[in-house]
Amino acid sequence: LVSCNSCGVPSQVPSRECHRYTFSMLAEDCRSLIFFPHCRIYISRTYLRALCQVEISDIQMMLQLNSCPSRRDMRMVNTSIHTRRVLLLTCCCVHASSQVVQDSHNPTIRSGFSFLVQRIDHFSFHLPEGPTDTIHYRQRYYVNDSYFNGSKASPMLFYPGNEGPLEDFIMASGFIYELAQEYGARIVFGEHRYYGESLNKTDFEFLSVEQALADYAGLIEHTRPGSASPVIAIGGSYGGMLAVWLRTKYAHLVTGAWGASAPIAGLDNTRIDRLYDITAADFPCAPRIRNAFLAILHAVHNGDVVRVEKSLGLCQPFNTSDLDVLVAVLQSAFFVQAELDYPYPASFVGYTLPAHPANVSCSRFDSTLAHTQDAIQALRAAVSVVLGSQCLQVPRQTPPQQFLPGLTPGAWSFQRCTEVVMPVEVSSTNTMFLRCSEFPGNCWNLTSFSDFCYNTFRHRPDAYGTENIMFGADKIDATTNIVLSNGALDPWRCGGVDRNLSASIVVIPHIAGAAHHLDLRAPSTFDPPAVVAARREIASVMRQWLH
Repeated sequence: LVSCNSCGVPSQVPSRECHRYTFSMLAEDCRSLIFFPHCRIYISRTYLRALCQVEISDIQMMLQLNSCPSRRDMRMVNTSIHTRRVLLLTCCCVHASSQVVQDSHNPTIRSGFSFLVQRIDHFSFHLPEGPTDTIHYRQRYYVNDSYFNGSKASPMLFYPGNEGPLEDFIMASGFIYELAQEYGARIVFGEHRYYGESLNKTDFEFLSVEQALADYAGLIEHTRPGSASPVIAIGGSYGGMLAVWLRTKYAHLVTGAWGASAPIAGLDNTRIDRLYDITAADFPCAPRIRNAFLAILHAVHNGDVVRVEKSLGLCQPFNTSDLDVLVAVLQSAFFVQAELDYPYPASFVGYTLPAHPANVSCSRFDSTLAHTQDAIQALRAAVSVVLGSQCLQVPRQTPPQQFLPGLTPGAWSFQRCTEVVMPVEVSSTNTMFLRCSEFPGNCWNLTSFSDFCYNTFRHRPDAYGTENIMFGADKIDATTNIVLSNGALDPWRCGGVDRNLSASIVVIPHIAGAAHHLDLRAPSTFDPPAVVAARREIASVMRQWLH
């Protein structure tokens, strides 16, 4: 490795610690990627060059070998011994991924990616008209039988996919493999309709939670080892919400469910101001960041837009009419750092962050402020952890609602505009951001959000109604066999359940040192003790479901 900075570790961390970070992260991926056909693509493109400064020619040479190389073979690579070791581990992972395990009871189920034909509309009885089948689509799913013991009564761990391509959640759910090894279970990940390669359309006519759950019910029936196989649904974030709802709606198919960082109680306006308060608590420099936001507001009100342009390094001249969008972009960057505040470098849903990004952000803020005495410039340094150090782009004529926490363009925006609304605003006591009373752009305005949804999709949201009626928010105590867990650092715990709802609905709230579903990620030597303990408790509860 060239330097500690090349793998995203703060420069004050000793070189040997840098190597530990690298090996820990790569080993975590290899654990998750055994029998994963895309292994070589993911690791070679995303990790090797970024972490190890490996030349493409070396990567290609390693991947052309027919088996894992010996130490003698490794001498062909003209690089450091540490990089050679990472390459060796990578190559072994790649060649392990080429193995295929087949289910002797159901020859159609094979490890790797496959497709299942599903109805586009599960709740109608329309028949195809003409030679073209317009009522079905192909849903992508992934099977991993690494630890499957081959019995028709073996359990199955099922992950109902989130709002993105399947690979993102396969990579971020490594603890499932630990559970599968203990239980001798099959692992199945299902891809959510309208994401990845499943029903890749833009009209969103049949995009709903109810349709997705019906897809997953059919997929469970198709992939379970036998009719007596217990199925445990496991998911994180929106996937965790889906896992819980599968248990409540399809209890005859799903034995139990674990929702990690699943904000099932956050779909109404009763917890509207908690998300940004939790975000602020993650940042030791929160009051100083708030002063920087106030400085921007003061400069704009005094007509000093040039200072804002220069201090933030904007790509184009700043218009005061874009203030709402500017603030939303900056706040979104801080939210991402809190949400993904993991104890090791990580890549997830399009972001690549260092270990403890909130602390790194504050370090950059304070060092820049000490050097320049410019709070706005220090704010720009703080968000560079997410936005990079190039000029800052503020999209013009873009609704600020597009930058609400967790919102992404396309299908997920449609879902947030219809069923999964999740309102947020900045409280009157927030220590980091501009408060609603100071800045109207940070107030929740259902009318403005509804207009944004209508202008974008020609749909308006159901004001906090449908999902709470359909699934009950946190009023699920009539169901059994559910575990809900939330990290203390995770802003989305604002919508989580914080108490046991019954003897069989176990809640692990406020896991110390844990960000967004860290407990679902693969175990690491950098995990806080509370995360290790939470995983132990979750595995124990699941064990009771299976025996």
